[in-house]
Amino acid sequence: MEEANEETTFIFYQIMVLEEKGDFSSLYRNFPHKHLQAIDRLWVKHSHGKFGFSVHKQIWLDLGGKLGEYDYDTYQKFTEYVGWSKNGRYLSYPEEYTFNTNTHQGHLPALTTRWGRRREKVLDVVVVWKGFTGK
Repeated sequence: MEEANEETTFIFYQIMVLEEKGDFSSLYRNFPHKHLQAIDRLWVKHSHGKFGFSVHKQIWLDLGGKLGEYDYDTYQKFTEYVGWSKNGRYLSYPEEYTFNTNTHQGHLPALTTRWGRRREKVLDVVVVWKGFTGK
């Protein structure tokens, strides 16, 4: 699963370069939905419904988040729920991540930059994208 997560991140970087997006926020907001949905289908299928962007989206909504709106409190609940943080501390990627299905629902994919201290806000990644259906 670690390889799948790395490949997912690599695909995002490739599209960012091809689309000439200079920053992650622009990329995430304008990421081609057909590619997002294809990646999501693979994650959902191979994790038996435990991982994927559509799983992230449902967790976000279940925790009280709204599509297209960033809410710090919901984000904190989300990161704890999916296992990206524990007791208010963000886990170190990839050392503290679990790359199998014996972990939190929604734990993967975890788009991140290895050189960054934190992954992008869930808002900018995928879960609150307007129009993402997860189909």
